[in-house]
Amino acid sequence: AWGYNGYGQIGDNSTILYYKYPVRVKGENGVGFLTGVKAIAGGEDHTIALKENGDVWAWGSNTYGQIGDNSTMNRLYPVRVKGENGAGFLTGIKAIAGGDYHTIALKENGDVWAWGHNYYGQIGDNSTMNRLYPVRVTGENGVGFLTGVKAIEGGWYHTIALKENGDMWAWGYNYYGQIGDNSTTHCKYPVRVTGENGAGFLTGVKAIAGGDYHTIALKENGDVWAWGRNSEGQIGDNSIMNRWYPVRVKGENGVGFLTGVKAIAGGWGHTIALKENGDVWAWGYNDYGQIGDNSTTDRLYPVRVTGENGVGFLTGVKAIADGDYHTIALKENGDVW
Repeated sequence: AWGYNGYGQIGDNSTILYYKYPVRVKGENGVGFLTGVKAIAGGEDHTIALKENGDVWAWGSNTYGQIGDNSTMNRLYPVRVKGENGAGFLTGIKAIAGGDYHTIALKENGDVWAWGHNYYGQIGDNSTMNRLYPVRVTGENGVGFLTGVKAIEGGWYHTIALKENGDMWAWGYNYYGQIGDNSTTHCKYPVRVTGENGAGFLTGVKAIAGGDYHTIALKENGDVWAWGRNSEGQIGDNSIMNRWYPVRVKGENGVGFLTGVKAIAGGWGHTIALKENGDVWAWGYNDYGQIGDNSTTDRLYPVRVTGENGVGFLTGVKAIADGDYHTIALKENGDVW
């Protein structure tokens, strides 16, 4: 890991403020190195790792309990996430995600667990109490538990889940409509995302992504839908109007719709899509050039990411990722841009 380390989020058992190059993450108690990891995720100031054996480890800022070790002590090296009621350890996990100050884990059996900051209900346990260890996400109307989930994502203060049946659920902060239930009411438990024009429900979803205050869904047919904050055009519908329910992302020059997409990602105020053909498109906030179109102009609809030195276009991409104000692409040949 590399970058800012004021809370120990690099995991090298120090608080050296910045690293401009990669350093290897330490192991338990700061001894040796962390090994056997298969997935990683980042929050605002904390880091999460999922091991091949299904255990979860975290480090960095822990003010709200986002590390999940039943404390609020910052951790400068990985500690293992506790289990239910702070006893034992969390096991059987297949996916992890980080919100701003909360953490989410998906079990092999399709159950969802979360911990950390919960002021807006982003933990999803029908409370607004911060959780220092994992608690199971409740079901609809706060009754029972959320089950049958295949993917999870975290926004700034909201959480998203995709069910095996292609339905989407969300909970937490909703000031901009990022929950997608055609309201701006914060939700302490999962609610189902509504459909077009706020009617019915969004179905046929195969991938989800969270921006800070907006949410993105990729349908099985390759179409992209988004909702929530839109002040920088991050929804991609050629407007700057916040959307309380899913709207379909427009196509090039704001004409038609974006199609043929296979992956999505969300930053603070921008959104990225990877097409089946390996091209990358982006839209929204662009003050720092995070759209990649060789400009700093915000884009209200998708534009194609340029190539090296701003010439031509970026091609042959197989995966994309987002920071708050920057964008990353992995090429088929293993190069990173």
